[in-house]
Amino acid sequence: MILVSPEDSDLSNWKLKRTVGDSSILLHTVIADRMGLSPDKQVEHVDGNPLNCQRSNLRESAKYRKGCSPRYKEATLPFKNKVKALASKLNGHKPTTEFQLKRQLKVKYKVKYTKLPKSKYRGVYWRRPGVWQAQITADNVCYYLGEYRSEEEAARAYNVAAKKYHGRKQRLNVL
Repeated sequence: MILVSPEDSDLSNWKLKRTVGDSSILLHTVIADRMGLSPDKQVEHVDGNPLNCQRSNLRESAKYRKGCSPRYKEATLPFKNKVKALASKLNGHKPTTEFQLKRQLKVKYKVKYTKLPKSKYRGVYWRRPGVWQAQITADNVCYYLGEYRSEEEAARAYNVAAKKYHGRKQRLNVL
């Protein structure tokens, strides 16, 4: 059930998203517009619950980059190794780009991705076997917090940094 403030009781029959023509309107953006929040800033829920659209739970935040650590890691050979491996088929013509290499060989290379293990904690990423990395993004800058032997240690480091960089807007890991 969606929670709205008494001032916005006329919106209580809305769902989270309403489609009008080709575009969608989100309930929390309508309420933020009524509150007079800046339209060029993002609106976020303080408690992280998208069903709680009360005015006291909405605040504006600057637009931010989503994550600074890739979830997938490319697992292909570097371009130079491909050229060396296939040089006999090129008849002396050396391509300058990977696209030209594919075109000359008429080969379609499929990029294989290997999924990295995902942590259950915010700001914690798998680095290599037995090592977890902690990092935090604040004001579009990614801060490296170090490498740790366990997820829990990295989560504690993230919690300390969240208090420092995010102040009252912090979202801490529950350990």
